[in-house]
Amino acid sequence: MVTIRRPTKTPTKRMVTIRRPTKTPTKRMVTIRRPTKTPTKRVVSVGRPTKTPAMLPRTKVCAENRQYLSKAKMYRKKGELEIAVELAGKARPHGDCQILFLEACGLIADIQIFKLKNFDKGIKATKKGLKIDARQTFLWFLQGYAQYQVSSYREAIDSLREVLKHYRVVPVREEILMQTRYFIADAADRRATKGLGSDKQANQRLLQEAITSWNEFEDFCFDVECPNDLVDRAARRATDLKQKLSLQWVDR
Repeated sequence: MVTIRRPTKTPTKRMVTIRRPTKTPTKRMVTIRRPTKTPTKRVVSVGRPTKTPAMLPRTKVCAENRQYLSKAKMYRKKGELEIAVELAGKARPHGDCQILFLEACGLIADIQIFKLKNFDKGIKATKKGLKIDARQTFLWFLQGYAQYQVSSYREAIDSLREVLKHYRVVPVREEILMQTRYFIADAADRRATKGLGSDKQANQRLLQEAITSWNEFEDFCFDVECPNDLVDRAARRATDLKQKLSLQWVDR
């Protein structure tokens, strides 16, 4: 279910779960929140009104967006996902209705990525929303997860780090923060181990980035009760990568 909430303080410490990256996270809720700061002012032209969508009465656009979104949720609940995507795709960004448009983008991305496995279409939906408001952390998470699934590890890392950059303005649940840090580390690990070439310095940078990312995940789990198997894996991978890094120095 897609919900809208105003930003709150970072959730308190609690037990959360996460699955390995080969599987879709189980607990999901598309949460599009209104930022605590006012978005950048839009350029509004003053002149004779036209019949373009941008000049339609705000109340009409809001009502239409709300109707499309409500129907999209209904069809998603029924399992008619293609119809839900089509209806949500009719929402338009406009003034005070932007939050409804962002929610529609999140709903589309959530269905495309987790239900239909159309990762490219999911990424396209997140980009539409982030073009309107680049602080929407859950859209960044969805985009990074989809990029991870198609092995675009560098892009996935960049998107997921945007979650860490903006989560204090537009909060997300601790479970999402945990998954964000885990996928960053695993993406960096895969990028390092599969991307090693003849350039020793480049290899060292990739390995060090992966080691640092696993260490950051372990540090995060000091304050949050992470699953033991993931903490153990982080420690093992950091150790293995350090050995690879030491070999790079020996071969110089």
